[in-house]
Amino acid sequence: MLKVLIADDELSIREGLKCVIDWENCGFRICGEATNGIEALNKINELQPDLVLLDIKMPGYTGIEVMKQVDTYCSKMGTPKPAFVILSGFSDFEYAKDALNMGAKAYQLKPVDEELLEKTVKEVAEEIHTQLIWDKTAMSQITSNVKGFITKTKHENVTVAWEELELQQYAHGE
Repeated sequence: MLKVLIADDELSIREGLKCVIDWENCGFRICGEATNGIEALNKINELQPDLVLLDIKMPGYTGIEVMKQVDTYCSKMGTPKPAFVILSGFSDFEYAKDALNMGAKAYQLKPVDEELLEKTVKEVAEEIHTQLIWDKTAMSQITSNVKGFITKTKHENVTVAWEELELQQYAHGE
């Protein structure tokens, strides 16, 4: 089951988001909540959710600032970055553009369209599962290639060692 974190400074929005979607049916479980940008950043680092529903304007850090900090941290640590769906009470084009440029999967206005949000969440879940399958396939291929390389290297080393032994025996007249 994938994990979702809900980050919004409005209690009524957080409570509503827990209820308007059948999270389990979408393949998620709610792993936590955050009431401001600083708490959101800490919870993302602690809980490592697969998806974050993130308010664009919160005390502490804005949603964009949270996304930037997470991007920097994940790049530095080599860890996967969660997917973000931005929630906003502002239909400001600049906010939407910034969020989408930072990699947000969607920018949705409050009050949220429940059907659209559920559709988006299901699409994100599918995308994450597809990526996990690709990652597993790639790791399997890498493992196979490494095993083949090790086998080949061992064979070559044995062959080289055998040839060296034959040369030594020849040199000593054996």
